[in-house]
Amino acid sequence: MEVQSLVSASHSFHTLTRDVFPERNIRLVNANKQVTTIQNNDPNNWIGRGKSVESAVNDAFATGLFSMSEIAFDREHRRALVSHRFVCGSLCGSGGAWLFEKVDGVWKKTDRTCGGWIS
Repeated sequence: MEVQSLVSASHSFHTLTRDVFPERNIRLVNANKQVTTIQNNDPNNWIGRGKSVESAVNDAFATGLFSMSEIAFDREHRRALVSHRFVCGSLCGSGGAWLFEKVDGVWKKTDRTCGGWIS
């Protein structure tokens, strides 16, 4: 995969509308506004005030933000790479990249990982 296409894909984004996921249990939010909610529900804030770790993390997960990059394809359009991240606080989140391959005309996520992180 070309490095330049990966770099440009990782820095571009589209704002989705609700009609993209009409029957899914997905709530679209304004990412800039959600940052404030994430900061307010950061487990680090609540654990220090006596809330249990489990409760603080569960509350943070409920208000976290999942995002994905543009999809970068190889020249033959047989492989695709997309980076993803879930942020739920200053030390609460995970991310990495998913590699997909087209097998018999169907896109399938591979078991290969790239650049994964957990906080």
